[in-house]
Amino acid sequence: MSGIRRRRVGHTVLAALAAALCAVACSGDATKPAVPSLSGKYELFEVNGTELPFTLPLQSSFYQRQIVGGTLEFREQNRVLDALTQQNVDGAGAPIAEAEADTVVSTYTLSGSEIVVQRSLGGGVVTYADTGVVQGGLLGLKVRDLGVKLPGVNLRFLYRKL
Repeated sequence: MSGIRRRRVGHTVLAALAAALCAVACSGDATKPAVPSLSGKYELFEVNGTELPFTLPLQSSFYQRQIVGGTLEFREQNRVLDALTQQNVDGAGAPIAEAEADTVVSTYTLSGSEIVVQRSLGGGVVTYADTGVVQGGLLGLKVRDLGVKLPGVNLRFLYRKL
């Protein structure tokens, strides 16, 4: 009988140990839901309902400015690498200068399908945010006008997942 009793005590100790480990593992931050995040790369293919290239409505008698490409690459720690390529063209749309890529790293939050990209004009302090929606392989983003890069323009960017 002592052999049976030792096995029962052994099972009781193992069960208590398993319960204790579960309690430790299941407490604290481990029970909080994971912060939703995006991954991968999205390619800009449409601005304000028009396929690229998109001519910005800027007033210049010498040239026009076009958005010719762009990507959003989502990285760890809710960071996004935003690359936008623009080019100066003449009145007929022929390039008059090399395309210029403007790349910036921002942070973002995702709540359900709604995305907010926090933007900084310098010094790392968030000064404004672009908002949008992610559905399936598409990401729509409303780009705010601050009169810095795209003066007088409010844009709606549409990206597709690569």
